[in-house]
Formats: sequence, C-alpha cells, structure tokens
Amino acid sequence: GHARAEYLSGLAVAVLILFIGVELVKSSVGKIFRPSPIQFSGALVLVLLLSIAVKCWMALFNRALGNRIGSTALLAAAADSRNDCIATGAVLLSALLQMFTPWRLDGWFGMAVALFILYSGVGLARETISPLLGEAASPELRKLIAETVAAHPKVLGFHDLMVHDYGPGQRFG
Repeated sequence: GHARAEYLSGLAVAVLILFIGVELVKSSVGKIFRPSPIQFSGALVLVLLLSIAVKCWMALFNRALGNRIGSTALLAAAADSRNDCIATGAVLLSALLQMFTPWRLDGWFGMAVALFILYSGVGLARETISPLLGEAASPELRKLIAETVAAHPKVLGFHDLMVHDYGPGQRFG
C-alpha cells in the first residue's frame, strides 16, 4: 500500500490548488467591487515574463516526466505550474490593459483564472480519489489479463477477475 503515497501526494496538491482557487475568488470579488490601480513598471513586466517562462518550463518538464513514469504527483505539479502561468499571464495582461485604457479589469481576470483553477483542482482531485477508493480495472487491462490467463494450457477457465491497485506499477489480480 505504500505506493498509494503517490496518489495521496497528488490529492494533497489538488487540495492546495482548490484552496488557492477559493482564495483567488475571494480576492477577485474584492477587486471587482473595489478596483485599485496597479503599480506598473518595466521591472514588473520583466519579472512577470520571466516567471511565466520558468513556470511554463516547469509545467512541460513535470508533465513529460509524469507521463513517462506514470506519476500522479508530477502531473498534479505540472497542472499547478500551468495554473501559475495562466494566473501570471492574466496579471500581466490586466496591468497592460490598465496602462493603455481606463479599464480596471484585474478583478474580472482574477475571477476567470480562479474559476479555471477550481475546475483544474476538481479534475485533479477526481483523478486521485478514484484509484484511492478502488476503481475497476480498465477494459483493456481486463482483456489482456483474460487473454494471458486463457493462453496457458493448464487453465480450463476462470471467472471473477479482481484487480487491486496499490499505486503506480503496483497492481495485483
């Protein structure tokens, strides 16, 4: 069962993402009803662009590695980095819009990003909760096991195939 720690760490990241989404909703509502000017400078743009580049690289790296080794935790970290890219991009866009127009859209951009982050967090939570609670084996896996067992000359038949998932790479039938 120790391999389930992978699912638990992915769930922990999903819970943190949901918490961040809720907090962003709260602050965005405040900014919608009480908009304030954003302090804009060249240094701000440079820092935000650098942050977006680093977080995009982290998202791509974590997703590629997570897919390669089947790590739920790395895929959750990739989603978190992607969300950071989107949030930082929204901050940059709203700052630029405020600089060149009279619009103060920071709160609305924040609300859109918050809703996306909440949607992402719910999806991540579903992906990690399902194997923790014990989801059924995929039809492809069931077929592969059935074909492998049936191919053995001493097997006359079988029924009631049960597959238990104890974490990535830890399935027992």
